[in-house]
Amino acid sequence: MIILQYVLGYPSKQVANIMGINAGTVRTHRRLARKRVATKLGIDLGDDEEKE
Repeated sequence: MIILQYVLGYPSKQVANIMGINAGTVRTHRRLARKRVATKLGIDLGDDEEKE
């Protein structure tokens, strides 16, 4: 999912179609993954959540 969006540049809806899941689920997983990575790297994302 992360590769599809950030490396290959697919939008959430297309990732959802490829994976057979809801676009909202894609966005939720992406947000949670970003938070985990930021925590591991010691980065504060603040309120800068992605909007799509």
